[in-house]
Order: sequence, then C-alpha cells, then structure tokens
Amino acid sequence: MPDSTPPPLAYQNPSNLDVPPAVAARNKFTDTVTGPNLRLKDNLISLVGSLSGASLGLGAGYILGYSSRSPQSAALIGAFLGLIAGVFGSGMFIMIYRYRRHSRGRHD
Repeated sequence: MPDSTPPPLAYQNPSNLDVPPAVAARNKFTDTVTGPNLRLKDNLISLVGSLSGASLGLGAGYILGYSSRSPQSAALIGAFLGLIAGVFGSGMFIMIYRYRRHSRGRHD
C-alpha cells in the first residue's frame, strides 16, 4: 500500500505577508546599515519620547531653578536637556525593539 501522506504546506510568516519584498529589503538595510526610518510607528515612538523628555526637563528645570533669579531660563535649559535625553532614550528603545523583530525574521 503506497504512502498517502500529503506533502507539507508551504508556510509563510504572517507578519511579512502584507509587506512587499522590496519594502522588507529596504527596511532591513536601513535598520542594519544606514538610511532614513520611514516607519510611522517608530517615528511616533520617537515623537512621544522627545516630547515627554522635553516636558519632564522643563518641569525639572523650573523646579530646580526656582530659587535662582531666572527660573524661566533654567526651565528652557532643562527642556533642552530633556529633549536630548528623550531622543536618546527613544532611539535606544527603537534599536532594541527592531533588533528583537529582526532576530525573529520580521522586517516589516
């Protein structure tokens, strides 16, 4: 009696089904080598991190500089430093997030 087992199904990763191969290749290159990040989600994460860092820095600068003669300038310096920290922090988050996605073969 011949073996009647069906051939295995061709499995495709469901996360990459909606991403054209050219876009997946471009995303892989821009994430690992260099280039602009065109993903809306990553840009929104960066925006939220930058604004929250600037807001926290603004508040901290105003509170720490309240006893000085110019708490407004201390608040502006704090906002700038918070903005720098927010950009750096959100960049680190996106880097780790994209590393984990790429290590699982998802280049969306």
